Amino acid sequence: MLRSALLIFSGNGVNAAMVLVRTILIARLVSVEDFGIAATLVMGMALVEMLTTVGVHQLLIQNKDGEDPELQAGLQAFHVIRSFVAALLLLLIAAPFARFMGIPEATGSFRLLALCQVILAFVHFDYQRMSRSMRYGPMAIIFALPNILSVVSILPFYWLFGDYRVMVFCMMTGFTVTAVASHILADRPYRLRFDPGIFRRCIDFGLPIMATGVLTYAVFYGERMIVGRALGMETLAVFSLAFSLTQAPALLVERSMLPLFLPQLGAVQSEKDRFQSVADAVLKVHLLGAGVLVAVFVVFAPLVTLFFGEKYGEITPLLLGLSVVQGLRLVRYGISVVCLGKADSVNGMLSSLARISVLPLTWLVAVTSGDLRAIIWLAVFAEGFGIAVGAVAMWRRSGVAASGLLRPAISALPLIALALVGAVAGIALPGVPDGLDAALLAVPALLLVVAATGSSLAVVRSLRGHNTG
Repeated sequence: MLRSALLIFSGNGVNAAMVLVRTILIARLVSVEDFGIAATLVMGMALVEMLTTVGVHQLLIQNKDGEDPELQAGLQAFHVIRSFVAALLLLLIAAPFARFMGIPEATGSFRLLALCQVILAFVHFDYQRMSRSMRYGPMAIIFALPNILSVVSILPFYWLFGDYRVMVFCMMTGFTVTAVASHILADRPYRLRFDPGIFRRCIDFGLPIMATGVLTYAVFYGERMIVGRALGMETLAVFSLAFSLTQAPALLVERSMLPLFLPQLGAVQSEKDRFQSVADAVLKVHLLGAGVLVAVFVVFAPLVTLFFGEKYGEITPLLLGLSVVQGLRLVRYGISVVCLGKADSVNGMLSSLARISVLPLTWLVAVTSGDLRAIIWLAVFAEGFGIAVGAVAMWRRSGVAASGLLRPAISALPLIALALVGAVAGIALPGVPDGLDAALLAVPALLLVVAATGSSLAVVRSLRGHNTG
């Protein structure tokens, strides 16, 4: 299992690193306003993707008939239909979405993104099927290679366009490589089977996931859309960059742990004690990732301006709070993974509903004060609320206790509380000189390092001797 975990993590690690390099290069090359428009293009693409996602990959991995070639062919056919629907939807919303965000000049670029959905329609699912038997090599390559070549394409596209359109063509390059590589690395021939029975299974399994996708979009992009609409593209550029930097390592952990643990959870879903044992491991690993994520950003946040330049000098104070947001979201995602192992795709929807409940208040803050730090602290509270809702729903719907999460979290709770009090005190003093403000921020930063490290060590201790079977 350790070798499989390292293989998945290495592929996702290269992927995350390349996304980071791509973000750094584009942010340095284009203007701040153009980077804000590029971030809005990503939001538009993600909106359509999440509105139409029904989790066919998860169905293939989790279903006991996942090795059946006919099922795989049916799922691939359903994916083709879904992708063409997404492309059509993207064409239809391009103009109104661009006007809503105040960038009507980007309408053509939004429409061009529809080609990305057409390209992705013909991805071969065999690399997903291979993960059922712990063969993660093709998945690691497909996760890593597209973003490597996407980064390589940045400079040529910048020389051609010199503005936000660089992002469109980099995305198109990555999606093309994904589709081609999925066929090259496949064992089985690519087949489509238009089977109404399989399509009904996709819809039954995917409707809660589709609803969750809408909520996930609000979680990932709700604050960013509000900031862009209310405060403009330049403010969105800084906020979105900070959000993306803290989100990247969280997504790395998510994408590595889902294919690693979901097959194991599915294999023991009818054995209560063994399922609880694997569920404990899943929750502890996600908690460990959350602690490490916060610690890393506390240490390295002051260095960010070295990579992005002085035009993003306002980003540093935002990274600390957003790393806490992403750490909490990672824990909440761990609960959803456990529930997916019980074929319960509703849990993620319930916890996401709790998470986005503060968005109306976020909009009010944005239009009245424009205080980005207040927006971030609202998100911290909402993620904590989402964890509580998800844990309760996991117990009531699936009969799985959050013991693997609660015990190590409680052991670090005093330090975490002290850190948050220090952080609030450090950022809430108005009118202090820049040097003194930096010194005050250093105190809660050090406390958060201690808190995150304490939480991580607690998880490591609880994982010793743990065997997922």
